[in-house]
Amino acid sequence: MPDTIVSFVPGPAHVRRPVLDAMAVPPLPHRSPEMRAVVRRVQAGLAEILPTRAAVFPVLASGTMALEAALRGMVRSRALVISGGAFGERLVRVCAGTGLAVEALAVPSGWPIDPDVLDRALAAGQFDTVAIVHCETQTGALTDLNSIGAVIRAHAGVALIVDAIASFGGVEIPFDELAPETVLVSVSSKALACPPGVAIMAVSEGAAERTRSATGDGYALRLETLVERARGGQTPQTPSTPLLHALDAQLPSIVAEGMPTRAARHAKMAALVHAWAHGRFDVLAREDARSPTVTTLENTLGVDVPALLEAVERRGYRIANGYGELRNATFRIGHMGDVTVAQTRGLLDAMDEALEEV
Repeated sequence: MPDTIVSFVPGPAHVRRPVLDAMAVPPLPHRSPEMRAVVRRVQAGLAEILPTRAAVFPVLASGTMALEAALRGMVRSRALVISGGAFGERLVRVCAGTGLAVEALAVPSGWPIDPDVLDRALAAGQFDTVAIVHCETQTGALTDLNSIGAVIRAHAGVALIVDAIASFGGVEIPFDELAPETVLVSVSSKALACPPGVAIMAVSEGAAERTRSATGDGYALRLETLVERARGGQTPQTPSTPLLHALDAQLPSIVAEGMPTRAARHAKMAALVHAWAHGRFDVLAREDARSPTVTTLENTLGVDVPALLEAVERRGYRIANGYGELRNATFRIGHMGDVTVAQTRGLLDAMDEALEEV
């Protein structure tokens, strides 16, 4: 087995050595001026990636926990959750688990939501919040947020929650052009190419104002408190300071690359994977809705997927099995973060060898 494995799983993504090294520092008091400066630099870097002047900040939580905080802070009476895969289904369960009224709007696996279908659902139902997964990590499908934002802007009083866990940092996101009351959630360990353990939240001015009338939205992850503390360059509770140092080391390189360039690199890696799959495996996501950050391939050759993954890893690369009910029926390649076009080509060569073997 090689000493170094280049990870192409759809999270945790491959992390560069300088980012890992940044965590090996003595912990600073989390209320100190030095740590507040770290938090402010992280906030500024995250805001530039979107880009937006709204509050964007790290949260000591998983992505699922941050989504729960967003739902608690935004939903007033009834939420509509668009579900096209396992993580859309999880959003429905998170909403129901908090005691909020929720209805799922199902779309076929690998398809995006039709904006007209969403418009009709909002016109027919009494919904005050829409929640959607931007990139469905199970299927590799990407939803067009521009069209979703246009629909929601036409329905006054409807907030938008975007699960951008598998897209933020790899896809350009028109955050300021979405709904007036928008909350976006992501994590450190996917396209940002940092270790796992930190959630990212972006909260529009309208959403921040809406949080002030929230009831029953908890304590440790109360969205109003998270926004207030972020504006002061702080976190509500003691954060994982090593992970903040990792973000502090990583974000300048993302900003320097620039999101248009970074998004183009992700799109090129995805195109290479799609071209390689042609004649071998079917891409699950519909052709006009394929994510630049993760591709799900259908096991049309009937290969032993665990054996394939093991053979690829022996050649220095790591890919992922299918998720949930799609395990072994699919496998996934996460071309996200700091992996390069050259490394993607290397992965595909290794996969050719592994296929010959298995």
